[in-house]
Amino acid sequence: DVLRNILNGFLHAYIVIDALDECANREETLVWVNEVVSNTDQAADNLHIMVTSRPERDIEEVLGTIDPRAIDIGNTTANQDIIKYLEHQMQLKLKRYNKNTREEIMSSLREHAEGSFRWVALQLAELENCLSEYEIMEQMKDLPKGLDDIYKRMLKSIDGKYCADTMTFLEWLSFSKRPLKVAEIADAITVDFSSEVGPVFNEKKRYSNPRDMLIRCSSLVTESEGTIKLSHFSVKEYLLSTRVENNFSMSEKTTHSKISEISVAYILQFDSFEPLTEARLSSSPLAQYAAEHWIDHAKSGGMDCALLKLILQLFVSETAAFTNWIRINNIDKPWDPMDLSMNKAEICSPLYYASLAGLQEVSKHLLENKADVNAQGGKYRNALQAASSEGHEAIVKLLLEKGADVNAQGGQYGNALQAASSQ
Repeated sequence: DVLRNILNGFLHAYIVIDALDECANREETLVWVNEVVSNTDQAADNLHIMVTSRPERDIEEVLGTIDPRAIDIGNTTANQDIIKYLEHQMQLKLKRYNKNTREEIMSSLREHAEGSFRWVALQLAELENCLSEYEIMEQMKDLPKGLDDIYKRMLKSIDGKYCADTMTFLEWLSFSKRPLKVAEIADAITVDFSSEVGPVFNEKKRYSNPRDMLIRCSSLVTESEGTIKLSHFSVKEYLLSTRVENNFSMSEKTTHSKISEISVAYILQFDSFEPLTEARLSSSPLAQYAAEHWIDHAKSGGMDCALLKLILQLFVSETAAFTNWIRINNIDKPWDPMDLSMNKAEICSPLYYASLAGLQEVSKHLLENKADVNAQGGKYRNALQAASSEGHEAIVKLLLEKGADVNAQGGQYGNALQAASSQ
């Protein structure tokens, strides 16, 4: 309704969605586009919408039902644009070479580009690093065939002892829940997976200069105003493909689980009940992200044994790490600012937070270990109402089987039945 009212304020309104195929939430965006255009009750009469994309099947199916008109720009148009781009870049980056050399570079790159701006940009970046005309000519003799070949060469050039760190950086950049700052992503390698006790925070693994992670990842990443991301959507596509080398092969579920493990292990470092300070958080740049998003990653990746073991270490009410997690990110009051000095007595039971978050395996373990199913506290007053309010049916069933009082009064909704009815 808000969008429609805004659009109706103009004689003509235009929405342009560029590179829809590279959208992280592609399915949701397609649904939204379909609703905006196809819902006659809500569609604005003055709306003009244009979408650009590679010809992916799901995109063609949705957009084709909305409007069959489509323009295939093909390689001809792209190649004309690449020529203009090359002419500009020659003057900008390689003007130190003579005209004949520049023309030879342009001709060769244009011939091998196959309509790919990304391929051309990466080759220019490599040529810019050459120190002589001889080096350039040698490089031109062995141009990679397509983006896959480029990314393969980049990954192969990484020193073997840094492959694990680089892989961790690429995994986080591929599946983080929000854009990350350089200092945040650099701290992801401070969790040691080689420890005999499982993943554990190790401050000695921290880079003395966080920006060194940019060196590890080379042209696979890019930085803008302190925020870092993969240099192109095709990098993620390649890493998830079956074409990538085994030591850099990535799967979405496994990566989410690993990110959750790193996040929980990172939180476990906060092992003092003393109030946290801004200085302490500043020296642990990944703390806020880890506290806010480890649950999201755990749900996206699934609860394997290693991750469950780590989470159960956190969900022990006597530990300071549990208290500090809630201090940084109180999931019972997500809109409230951080309370770094929150008293332990103000923290609800681990079962309450597990039920609220929808962590079924964790809730089951806590109940099997005699957690008080009717413990009082929190916005919803008890675990049953918390689980009911969020629609976590399996946890509600677990709680009832363990004797949760369905008639207990209090909390935001009054009782569990009213909380369930709110869904």
